[in-house]
Amino acid sequence: MIITIDGPVASGKSSVSKALAKKLNFYYVCTGLLYRAVAYVLITILHKLPATVTTESVVALTPVDLNFVTNLRYTYADDKPHVFYENQEITEFLAAAS
Repeated sequence: MIITIDGPVASGKSSVSKALAKKLNFYYVCTGLLYRAVAYVLITILHKLPATVTTESVVALTPVDLNFVTNLRYTYADDKPHVFYENQEITEFLAAAS
């Protein structure tokens, strides 16, 4: 079963999601953190996107450019999400990690 919660910024989505996952004994996935991880790797590590991302720079990406996502790993331990790229934790570089 997958439960998703949508809403505006700072409306408590993560807080409600974590509490619900804990209550139901479900796995909690912070999708925002995963989106930030993809952007971080593309901009900082692979240099496939400029620091100021434009629609044109994103559209220019090919499926091959996105193969790196298989090297991303997400875990949830100690009540916190952790994201790894090629076995190196990058969570601290992903602003608003929760």
